Amino acid sequence: MGSYVSYFFGQFNKTDKKENTLEQIKDIFKQYGSGSIDLSLVDDGIGILVINNPEKRNAMSGKMMVQLCDAISELEKWKDGRGLLIHGAGLGFCSGGDLDFIRSSTNQNLGSDMSRLLTDALNRLRALPIVSLAYIHGFGAIGGGSEIAMAADLRIISPGSKIGFVHGKMGLTPAWGGAGRLIQAVGREQALELLLSGRLVSSEVARDIGLAQKCGDLNCAESYLRSLCGFAPQIIGAMKSALVGNEGKVFVSLFGGVENKKALAAKIKHKD
Repeated sequence: MGSYVSYFFGQFNKTDKKENTLEQIKDIFKQYGSGSIDLSLVDDGIGILVINNPEKRNAMSGKMMVQLCDAISELEKWKDGRGLLIHGAGLGFCSGGDLDFIRSSTNQNLGSDMSRLLTDALNRLRALPIVSLAYIHGFGAIGGGSEIAMAADLRIISPGSKIGFVHGKMGLTPAWGGAGRLIQAVGREQALELLLSGRLVSSEVARDIGLAQKCGDLNCAESYLRSLCGFAPQIIGAMKSALVGNEGKVFVSLFGGVENKKALAAKIKHKD
């Protein structure tokens, strides 16, 4: 622990204001902490990403933050991808940042670098041309864990699990893009109430207010994801792109294409 603390005071308690690049941040962060981000890609186009640090309630260490960035880079290159299931190892989804990692320096440079790295990673996760689904189970998605869950396109939460934006209890605000995504999911007023109360939201309430699409177990999550991954990868990616303001351009790019011609030939429009 001594060398751990000394390193962070050496790296982050600097007087200069020059920002590290994302690659420099990764070089620093990857040396510290336990756990792993485990990504597997299978032939049917469904990937699985596991947040794996059960001894610390799947808290995100510096090393894991870097591995998450690298996993997203791999997913960005996956041409046959259709969907991604994200879940935690062991007894829950993710409890946020590893507090040993965060306590190592209270200097704002660490906070700035962590925010920049994770915001970039989760923005890229949300922008992937595949359907991402977070399965929240056990103790749930807490603090930064809730921000990771909200970066997925969709969420399923197991009965009895919870999701909580507890940042205020730590004297902080969300820093990884979670506040903006919370507004998108539940609206400004509900988002403000969740942030200011810091309460843990039950699975049923999470479903009812739009934090999750369904309550269910892992099998339910896998089945739901697969039910949304029936189209060709380029169609799934195009649908996601259309949702962020590229609708006309995306339509034109597909019009008269291979999938469009196949559907017209099969007269598939009115088939269930």
